[in-house]
Amino acid sequence: MKVLWLCNSVPAHIRSKIGYRYDTTESWLEELSEQMDLNEEVCFGLISPTTMGLFKKVILGHGSQFFGYPIEIDNESSTDRLEEYFVDVIRDFNPDIVHIFGSEYYHTYAMVKVAHEYCHIVIHLQGIISEYAKHYDDFLPQRILKRQSFKDFIRHDTISKRKEEFANSGKYEILAVEKVLSVMGRTEWDKNWAKEVNKKVHYFKVNEAIRKEFFNKSWKYENCKKHSIFLCKMSYPIKGAHVFIQALKEVVRLYPDTMVYVPGKNLMDRSSLRAILSNDYYQKWIVNSIRDNGLYNHISFVGGLDANGMIDNYLGANVFVLPSLIENSPNSILEAKVLGTPIIASNVGGVSSLVEDETEAFLFESGNVSELVEKICRVFDMGKDVSKVAYCGRERIQEENNATAVFEEVLSVYEEILDN
Repeated sequence: MKVLWLCNSVPAHIRSKIGYRYDTTESWLEELSEQMDLNEEVCFGLISPTTMGLFKKVILGHGSQFFGYPIEIDNESSTDRLEEYFVDVIRDFNPDIVHIFGSEYYHTYAMVKVAHEYCHIVIHLQGIISEYAKHYDDFLPQRILKRQSFKDFIRHDTISKRKEEFANSGKYEILAVEKVLSVMGRTEWDKNWAKEVNKKVHYFKVNEAIRKEFFNKSWKYENCKKHSIFLCKMSYPIKGAHVFIQALKEVVRLYPDTMVYVPGKNLMDRSSLRAILSNDYYQKWIVNSIRDNGLYNHISFVGGLDANGMIDNYLGANVFVLPSLIENSPNSILEAKVLGTPIIASNVGGVSSLVEDETEAFLFESGNVSELVEKICRVFDMGKDVSKVAYCGRERIQEENNATAVFEEVLSVYEEILDN
C-alpha cells in the first residue's frame, strides 16, 4: 500500500533526517508518522511546506520519501505552482491514497483539486475553520476589533481582518470537503459538520495519538502546587484568554495564592523594544487586562515546551483549564486526561465527545465567567477528592489514544477505502 500524507508541518523524526532545523510544534502526528515510516506493509511519503525556500525530495529510511515545497507558494495567489508541484509528486510517488491532515489549509483544497484524477483521497478533520470563524471574536468588545498595535500596523492587520481570513479559508475548506468521498474525524461535532457539508461523504472515526511520553507519568494531588492552574494559550482570541482573565480576578480574590502557568511566548516581556513591539493588538490588550486587574504577579509564561515540559506543567498544576471559544478535538484535553490531571473546559464543539461532564471533567458554558469561577473554586476546594473525576475515563483514553491503536485504526480505514 502506497500512502502519501499532506501535512502542514514536518514531524520531528523527519526534520532530523532532512536537516530541517525550523522549530515547529510537536503534534499528535509525531507518533503516528513514526509508525507509518517503520511499517513494512506501507510505502510512506509525506509532503509539507517548509521554510527551506526550495523544492526538496529526500529518501528516508525504510523506503519512505519526503517532499518539501516553499511555504511561500502555499496560498491562493500561487495556485498554479502549488497544484503543478502536487501533480509532479503524485506522478513520482504514485500513491494509492492521499491522506490530507487538516481541512483548514489552502493546500488541502489545491490537493483535492488535482489528486482525484490519480488516487483515493481522505481528509482528516482537525480544526473546522469555517466554524471557528463564526466564534473568532466572541465576548470581545467591539471597540478593539479594528485597533492595531505596531505589529498590526506593519502587517495591515486587525482582529476583524483575521476573522475574515478564517472565513475566507473556510470557503476553501467547504469546497474541499464537498469534493471528497471520505473524511476522518473524532467527534460528533465534526461528523455532523462533515455530513452537513457533504451528505454523501463516508465518515470514519479515528482517535488522536498521544505522544508516548505521556503514558509513563501520573498526576498526584499531593505532588501538585495547590491553587495553581495550567492554561492552554493566550496568543489569539479562539483560546479564550479574555474570558479566563475575567474569571481569574475573582479566583484570586478568593484564593490570593493562585498562580497560572501559560505555555508559549511571554506576552508580558518588556525586556527590550523588540519584545514590546512584537505583540499584536489582542495580545497587547490581554497584557493590559492582566495589568488593570492586578494579575501581573499571578501569571507566569513558561515558554515553548516539548513533551516533557508539557508533562511537568500538567503534573504540577492543581487543574488544567481550557476556556476556548470553539474547539473540535483539543489535544491538550487528551494529554491531561492520560496523565490524570483535573480538567476544566468550555463545553464547545467536540469537547463533550472527549470527556463526560462531571464524571470525567468539569465543563462550563463558553463565555460564562461566573460558571468558570465556580468550577475553578470547586476543584480547589475538593482537595484530593478531585482525583476521582480526574482519573475517571483515563484508562479508556490510554487504550484508545496510544499510537499503536490509532495506527491500526488508520490502516483499517485505508483498507476499507481501497476495497470500496
